[in-house]
Amino acid sequence: RRDPALVTAQAWMHLKVVRAFVESVLRYGLPVDFVTALLVPSKYREQPLQSALDKMFAHLDGEGALVPEDSDEEKYSNYVLQKCTAQMT
Repeated sequence: RRDPALVTAQAWMHLKVVRAFVESVLRYGLPVDFVTALLVPSKYREQPLQSALDKMFAHLDGEGALVPEDSDEEKYSNYVLQKCTAQMT
């Protein structure tokens, strides 16, 4: 018998991958040509990692500059970013 927590975690990650695919196609169009990566920053290193990714992918798209800073919308970036928080005990 399979552990329900494992099945739930697998389904959650599957949905994250599908969302990344759909968002990438909607943002960058076809043909599909992208790489998916899982990055796990160490404690207090999330912001420097995001800054490095912003610099690395700055050449892709400039449309995000049109979203006002005080907007309720998610921060736009030139790459697809999904945050996952999991407590492993």
